[in-house]
Amino acid sequence: MIKSKQRKTSKKAGIQFKLYVMLAVFTFVIISVVWIFQVFLLSAFYENSKKREILLTADVLTHSIGDTDFSDVVNQYAEQYQICVSVYQIMKMNGFGNIAVPVASADVFNGCLIHNLDGGAKLTELYRGAAAEGGALMKNVSADDFFNLEWMTSRNGFSFPRLSADDAVHKLCVNLVSSGGNEYVILLDSELTPLTAIIHTRNAQFGWITAITLVLAFVMALVMSRSISKPVKKMNEAAKQLAQGKYDVRFDSQGCRELQELGDTLNYAASELSRTDAIQKELIANVSHDLRTPLTMIRGYSEVMRDIPGEATTENIQIIIDETTRLSDLVNDLLDLSKLEAGTREAHPELLNVTTVLREVSDRYSAMLRHAGYEIELQTVPGDDLFAETDRTMLLQILYNLVNNAVNYTGEDKSVKIVQTLENGVMRVSIVDTGEGINPEQLPLIWDRYYKIDRVHRRAMVGTGLGLSIVKQLLELQHCRYGVDSTVGTGSTFWFELTALPAPEVDDSQII
Repeated sequence: MIKSKQRKTSKKAGIQFKLYVMLAVFTFVIISVVWIFQVFLLSAFYENSKKREILLTADVLTHSIGDTDFSDVVNQYAEQYQICVSVYQIMKMNGFGNIAVPVASADVFNGCLIHNLDGGAKLTELYRGAAAEGGALMKNVSADDFFNLEWMTSRNGFSFPRLSADDAVHKLCVNLVSSGGNEYVILLDSELTPLTAIIHTRNAQFGWITAITLVLAFVMALVMSRSISKPVKKMNEAAKQLAQGKYDVRFDSQGCRELQELGDTLNYAASELSRTDAIQKELIANVSHDLRTPLTMIRGYSEVMRDIPGEATTENIQIIIDETTRLSDLVNDLLDLSKLEAGTREAHPELLNVTTVLREVSDRYSAMLRHAGYEIELQTVPGDDLFAETDRTMLLQILYNLVNNAVNYTGEDKSVKIVQTLENGVMRVSIVDTGEGINPEQLPLIWDRYYKIDRVHRRAMVGTGLGLSIVKQLLELQHCRYGVDSTVGTGSTFWFELTALPAPEVDDSQII
C-alpha cells in the first residue's frame, strides 16, 4: 500500500520544476506588462502627456490674458514645456474687415509652424477652423500639410489629413478667447518627437531581456528548490523511519523558519510517540499483572473449595467476590479511560450541593476503611453549604479516584483530608495525604496516561492505579482548573476548582 502511494506521488511534479514554471510565468508576465507600457503604449502615453501640457498651458494663458505680466507667463510656460506660443488680438476695422495684432510670442524650437505663417490667410483659416469647432481646436499635423492651404477647408469646415508614419508631427492647438471686451487667438505648437526608432530599439532589447531573465529564473528556481527540497527530502526519509517505529530518529531543522518549525514539531512528535509507546508497554505489563492476580486468586480459592471438603466458607467466598469486584473495577476504569480519550463521553452539568457530596464521599470511605485504621477527615467552609454546576457522576468519580490515590500513598498515620475552601467566588476541593511526596521534576508527568512515580508496580489497596489519568480527562472535559502541590517527605495535595454559585431558593430536601 505504501509503495503504491509512493509510485503515485512520484509521478507528480517536484519542487524544482514547479518553482521553475512559476518563476518563468512570473517573469513572462512582468516583461509583458513592461513591454505593453514601454513599447506598445509608449506613443499613446507620450502623446497624452504632450496633450495635457498644451491644455494646461492654454488654460493658464486663457485666464491670465490681459494681465500686465502676460508676456512673462507666456515665456515661462513655453520654456517649461517646450511649446511655441503666439497670441493675437482681433481688432475690427470699420469697412476694412478685421486685423490680427500680435500680443505675445515665444519661439522655443526650430521648425515651429505658428511662427512661420505665410501672410494672414493661414491665420484666417485657423481662426475659422477653431470657430467651427466651438472656439477650441487641437489637431496633429505635419509641416508639409500645414503649409498646404488645401488641407484647411473641407465640407466639415476644418480638418487635417491622415498623417503617414514618416511625417514630422506637430500638435497644434487654437483657442479663441474673449477678455475685457476684446477677442484673442491663442496658437500653441508642440513638436512630437518620432518614437519609431526608440520602439524598434526597445523591442530588440526586450528580446534579450526576456532570454536573460528566463535563464536567471531557471538558476533561481534551481537554487531555491535545492535549499527547500533538500531538507524536505531528509525529513521525508526520517518520517518513513518514524512510521516504522524508529522513534530515535531526528529531523533536520536547518533551512527557512517554516522548515525549522516543522522539524522541531516532528522531533517533538517523535519524542512523544516514543514516550507514549514506552508508557503503553508498561501499561500492558501492569494491567496484565493486575488482571493475573485476581484471576489467580479466584481460580485458587475455587479449586480449594472444590477439592477440600469444608473449605467453602464465607471468608473464602468473600475473597472470590472481592477479587471479582477488583477485576470488574479495573475493566471499567479501562473502558472509562478509552471513552474519555475517544471523546465519546459528554458532561451533563446540574446545580449540586458540593458540600453534601463531599460528606457522602467522606462517610463512605470512613465506613469502608475504618477497620484498616484509616482516618478520613472532612473540612468544609463554615456556614452554609456551597453549590456549583457540574456533572454529579463525574464529580463522584473524580473524588473517588483522588481519595483512592491518597489512601494508597498516605503516610504511616493513615490520615487523609478532604478540604473545601472558598475564595473570590471560586470553590477549591483539595485531597491531602501525608505520604512521601513527589519530586518537583515529576509533578508535570503524574497526570499523563499510565505514568507511575516509583516505576515499581505494586497492587493498590483501593482502586486500579488509573485514577489520575481519568481525573485529568474528567476535569478537562468540564473545563476545570486542577493541579497538585507536593513536598518530598510531607505529602501531596491534589486539588481542583469549581465556580461557586448561589444556593437555589428551595428547601434543602429538594436539593440533589
